[in-house]
Amino acid sequence: MCRSWIQDLGRDMNGKGGDCWVVVIACAANGRYEKDLPRVDIFVCTADPEMEPPIMVINTVLSMMAYDYPPEKLSVYLSDDGVSELTFYAILEASRFPKYWLPFCKKFNVEPRSPEAYFQIEPLDDPVKTKEWLFIKVSYAGVNMTAL
Repeated sequence: MCRSWIQDLGRDMNGKGGDCWVVVIACAANGRYEKDLPRVDIFVCTADPEMEPPIMVINTVLSMMAYDYPPEKLSVYLSDDGVSELTFYAILEASRFPKYWLPFCKKFNVEPRSPEAYFQIEPLDDPVKTKEWLFIKVSYAGVNMTAL
């Protein structure tokens, strides 16, 4: 059975209110309930490129975009409250990478879906996956150098 849960993650250790993040988690059993899943909007916020390096922001956005969720029902937004030129240009340069990363994630059921975390793991013995893994890793290295 497919269910949606809304989870309040914004409470501090004393149970008092704080900033509240609402996360919608939807389960689809073998895609049977895909048409019944709700539309989901995810907002990624950043303000300071020194505290939140652009490569970290890029990895967050890419991992959200790679969710195993119907793409027509998932929207990911990035808000840069600090209006950083560094973050803007890093995201602009990285904007070409999802066209390779997202199909790769789906094809090989990639976990974790953050490129930075994923490329810490070596590919398996599958030569097809190894070839594609190397292409994606080289593409990501170009994104990583741009965002530094």
